[in-house]
Amino acid sequence: EPPVVAEASAEPPTETTPEEPEAVEPPAEVVADNSPSAPSAVAAPTPTPPAPRPVRRAGQIESEQTNRRPPPRAGQQTRAPETEPTPVALATDTTPVEPVDIDLDLYSRMAERGELGRSEMMALEAVPLNDGSFTRSRALLLMNAQRKNDAPATKRYLDQLMRKPENQYNPIYQADLARYHANNGAYLIALEHAQMAERHWARLPSDLIFLKKAEIFEIQAAAYQGLFNGSGDDLILLDKSIRHWEKYRDHVNRRSRSDLARRADEELTKLNDVRQRLEY
Repeated sequence: EPPVVAEASAEPPTETTPEEPEAVEPPAEVVADNSPSAPSAVAAPTPTPPAPRPVRRAGQIESEQTNRRPPPRAGQQTRAPETEPTPVALATDTTPVEPVDIDLDLYSRMAERGELGRSEMMALEAVPLNDGSFTRSRALLLMNAQRKNDAPATKRYLDQLMRKPENQYNPIYQADLARYHANNGAYLIALEHAQMAERHWARLPSDLIFLKKAEIFEIQAAAYQGLFNGSGDDLILLDKSIRHWEKYRDHVNRRSRSDLARRADEELTKLNDVRQRLEY
């Protein structure tokens, strides 16, 4: 399987049969999420990666077709044109709105436990884009979706958060997007978001810097590992994955996190073994 980045603890690597060379397995998961908000079978004589995991459900864009009618003949009565639906407000809409009266502090405690009900979610989703509470409302919906392991809802609320230009530079949301795309096999997109998150890590709250940077480094290592699996024998991609696993290990060792360092050591052992066999 390709690299998987998730919110729980990593699972042990998959064992291989004696007849086949050892398969490189990605880490099952990454560092736990604290925001308010991975690989290939080796065939003799050289290792080749397995087929990638099917991409999970993503949003689809539906197009509308306009039915055109021929011009009316002379004397023919014409129907009044149908009214168009009211467009959704965009980020550039500056029309003032009335503040939405909801208890965000109460909803925050519920979201932390993944206990937002339908009525609370509808109230938060009703907060419009140009309301001052829009970002916090979507952050609470995002947190609730993550606690419930609801991947489609997680992506939906992240996309909504990205409609605010200032949120596009938020390393927490960028890391969440990177993890989502890495778990769904979109490794290049995952790398773009991870690099953006790393670039703006200084915006992180001090208590989240260590864990979020560890998560970013692991996503990068897992994404390069997935790209290597798809290439079959691209040593450049393999070396990049190895370097990022080493970067991740060095980072977690600074806090004496032997559990996280051990996961990196396991991945590095398998990747270095594949590299040695590819060289001969």
